[in-house]
This record gives sequence, C-alpha cells and structure tokens, in this order.
Amino acid sequence: MIVFAQRAAVRLLPWVLVAMVAGLPHPRLRPEASSAMAAGPIRADGLVQALGARGAAVKVVRRVEQPFLQAAAGWLIQVYGVPVQVYEYATEAERLRDSMAVSADGYRVSRTEVAWVDRPNIWAEGNLLVVYLGRNQAMTDLLSGILGEPITEGGGVPALRADVPH
Repeated sequence: MIVFAQRAAVRLLPWVLVAMVAGLPHPRLRPEASSAMAAGPIRADGLVQALGARGAAVKVVRRVEQPFLQAAAGWLIQVYGVPVQVYEYATEAERLRDSMAVSADGYRVSRTEVAWVDRPNIWAEGNLLVVYLGRNQAMTDLLSGILGEPITEGGGVPALRADVPH
C-alpha cells in the first residue's frame, strides 16, 4: 500500500511542478526558500518554488534519468533557459547512497566515469540531487543559496580524462 502511494505521488509530481510554474497554488508548497530548508527536506516542487521566489524564470521541460543514479524520479528544468537536472529520491537515505558515490570533481559516480558536457556542479540536499553542468557563477550562486554548497569541487577537469587537452 505504501509503495502504491509513493508511486502515485511520483506520478503526480510533474503535474504539481507544472501547476506551480504556472502560478497555481498548492497547499504543500512553502512560500520562501529559507523557511523551506528549515522546515524539512526540500523536494523538487519546493526547489522550483524557491527558485521562482528568488525571481528566477523556471520551466519544467521533461523527465530525465541517469543509469548510474537510483533516483525515484528525475526532471530536466530550465532556470533562465539553462538546463538543470533534478533527481528526487524516495528517502534521504537513498539519496545519500548516490551522493556519497560522487567523486569530488563530479566526473565519477561509483565505478562509472561520466563524460559530462561541461563542468559538473552537484548539490545534495534532503531527498534531492541537483546537477548543473556549466561555469556560470551566478547560476551556481543561485542554486547554492537554496541548496547549500555543492558536493563537487568545481574548477578544472578530471585527471583521468584523456579526451580533454591539458
């Protein structure tokens, strides 16, 4: 019964995200980012709302998944037109299992070397793992203001990548 309820909630979340981006109220959503973080684990809908509360233009684009992550659901959102991947886990413990497997530079998750298209900036907060690929300091500052410091160290390329000129 609980598994069914969790699956139903995961199926409804994209509609909640769309409604939220459209400006429709939802009783579960919190009004400001700082109180959302203080009140408990942030969820995907809370992240979208927190970004909007900071004035960011946010659009939910589509569902995404990465074979090396065990998230219950993932979404590609655009923040000011810039892609950001948001992975939501059923529990914080499940998210912790994946986030602990991310290397300091973000180019390795467990035993999988990941060929990101740009520098990985990865945050882990509550039930969320958030991935922004890029070097825009304003974007990393915006996400860090909501999610805390990234779990990756940013700056530079992984030492093991032969396809990147040194």
